[in-house]
Amino acid sequence: MSLALEKSIRKLLHQQAPCDKAKWIIYRVPKQLLYMNYKAYIPEVITIGPFHHYKKDSMATQALKPLCFNAYLHRTNLKVEGILAMAKSWEKEARCCYAQPINKNSYDFVKMMLLDGCFIVELLIKINTKSQPCDDQTNIPNIFDKSFNAMWYDMYHAGEPTSFLRC
Repeated sequence: MSLALEKSIRKLLHQQAPCDKAKWIIYRVPKQLLYMNYKAYIPEVITIGPFHHYKKDSMATQALKPLCFNAYLHRTNLKVEGILAMAKSWEKEARCCYAQPINKNSYDFVKMMLLDGCFIVELLIKINTKSQPCDDQTNIPNIFDKSFNAMWYDMYHAGEPTSFLRC
């Protein structure tokens, strides 16, 4: 039993490379604070990052993210392979921004970073230009206008408040 336990611990240590605590900029909201004001910290329309990823209430806007990723690729003339390689090279640093380990495999984590990141860029374009992001190359509904206030509230007040912009 001692050998199996040692092997299990070594596997855990190998899986999660230690991160410098000084790089931790994204924290989970403490449960005590969450219980005091649940609605202030739980996204209702859009989720960004791993803490609330694929929450059932946000599935409609999750479907919008690949469309925004496609529009971003088209607008920047980047190739999928290039942007994937770039995002993969950021994975370790991005994981180290979180104060706790993220239980996502590399594939899912990099995919989440790309889709969420491009969604944020397209939303910021919408804010800055008052135009419809993602809509140039797709025929998606004008979800940004219809849900803009709720999405902005979610991005600003959720358990990961704008930390993604610094990471």
